[in-house]
Amino acid sequence: MTIAIDAITHKKLVLVKQLHHQAIVRTHSPSGIVARIIGLICFDLSVETVLKIAVSCLDPSKTPADSFQGLIQQCETLMTASSLGDIPDKANIQHIHSLRNYAQHKAKYPNDSDINDCRTYCSDFHNK
Repeated sequence: MTIAIDAITHKKLVLVKQLHHQAIVRTHSPSGIVARIIGLICFDLSVETVLKIAVSCLDPSKTPADSFQGLIQQCETLMTASSLGDIPDKANIQHIHSLRNYAQHKAKYPNDSDINDCRTYCSDFHNK
């Protein structure tokens, strides 16, 4: 299914690319834990933005949900209704979001393995 995008959606997609690039740069930075946390937040934000773009494109009358799980459900419903299948790598993007929540709300810092997983999961999601 091909969807024509408007100028605002195009700018959002550019923002997603920039967020993902910043996440890659920051998570490869030798400057420490703060850079890794910022990178993790950028990974999560890029995924969330793609989901919101999908909701807006599939049903312009809908406002994307505020909560991440609500957004996942909303996007999944719209994709199924449009015969697009499931959200790619849903479990992996939820894992990224969980790691971001742990870092932000519980001060649990991501280790190198977590960051490497996020890098891979986020890139795979965006490619699909």
